[in-house]
Amino acid sequence: MSVLKNPKVQEAVIDKGLEVMDKLVDKQLKIVDEAQEKASKFLAKEVSGEISAFSHSLSLVVQIEKTCMKEKEREEGLCTNFC
Repeated sequence: MSVLKNPKVQEAVIDKGLEVMDKLVDKQLKIVDEAQEKASKFLAKEVSGEISAFSHSLSLVVQIEKTCMKEKEREEGLCTNFC
C-alpha cells in the first residue's frame, strides 16, 4: 500500500476517478434526455389526438345545432325552400 502514498499515483487515481465520474454523469444525462424526448413525443401525440376528438365533437355539435335551428324555423313557418 506504499504505492498509494506516492503523490503521482494519488493524482492518477483521482484523475481516473474523475474521468469515470464524467462518463457516468454523461450517460445519466443522455438517459434523461432520451426519456424527456420520449415523454414529449408521447404527450404531443396524446394532445393531438384529444384536439382531433374535440374538433370532431365540436363539428357534430354545430351540425346538430344547425339542424335544430332549421327545424325550429320550419315549425315557426320562417323556413324558405332552401332550408
